[in-house]
Amino acid sequence: MRTFSFKLRTLLHIRGIEKDKALRLYAQAIENKEKLKFLLSSKKKFLKNLESEVAERRLINFSGFQEETFQLSIEKTNDQILQIHGELENSKSIVNAKRKLYLKADSNLKSLENLKHKKHEEHVNSELKKEESELADIIGSRFIYNHKPSHSS
Repeated sequence: MRTFSFKLRTLLHIRGIEKDKALRLYAQAIENKEKLKFLLSSKKKFLKNLESEVAERRLINFSGFQEETFQLSIEKTNDQILQIHGELENSKSIVNAKRKLYLKADSNLKSLENLKHKKHEEHVNSELKKEESELADIIGSRFIYNHKPSHSS
């Protein structure tokens, strides 16, 4: 039986590499999104702490200069929260896009793997039919040879 050779082996390898790269980029996008979520959560906690400190200081003695400094910190933190929130929304879009690219690369690889499997089965079936045909020819020729009348005198 001849060995099976898939002519698109190089393309299959390239698609495997593309799938791995797409998966890596998808994972990096998810990691970036999670970092932004964590950063946003940290900034929100920091803002809460600032606001509660302002409330506590107002109950005691709180100078205008100190309050102004706290208000500037609160404003800066609010701006950072808005900026991070925008980045987080953008990162969610990026994650979805990278997910789609990964799924497409995975689908491309699987379709080529299915084609390889189908071609392999076709090859095996074809080779088996050839062997069966050759075997039938050999058996038929032996049968004819063994049943030939002898012309001995």
